[in-house]
Amino acid sequence: MGHHINDEGQFQSDKYPDLGPDKIVLSFKDPRARRALRQFADDCAEGEPDLAADVRERLATIANEGPLRAWRLNEWEFYAAATLEEAIACAIELTGVPREDLVDDVFLGEAPLAMVVQLEGGGSVSIADVLAEHGPVPGLMMALEA
Repeated sequence: MGHHINDEGQFQSDKYPDLGPDKIVLSFKDPRARRALRQFADDCAEGEPDLAADVRERLATIANEGPLRAWRLNEWEFYAAATLEEAIACAIELTGVPREDLVDDVFLGEAPLAMVVQLEGGGSVSIADVLAEHGPVPGLMMALEA
């Protein structure tokens, strides 16, 4: 066991000793905390919709502050990259497919962070959430079923 449990069996932060027991700090700027913050927003959406909306909005703006953007190259694939050309080059390198077969001008462009994609198994995910989870390295961030 770690050293964060006090004599009363409660969690106590050593990084934030003035924080009361059984409390923890999550930062929007910490990529490791974003999944928990998204889940918190989902869980409180019914009882506290304004709080949930504000948490989701901040998560979206955090994703937008990074150097990577979300680029949709065709009907099925979204890549994370700083520029559209970088996204296309990354896709060509990963797939070996020539540009003319990879890119579909109907879908080509930056994917809006607020865009919500329906998942095959049910549920949905926003581009902002996927980009935030993707991390700082350019590459394929999401592929939908063809």
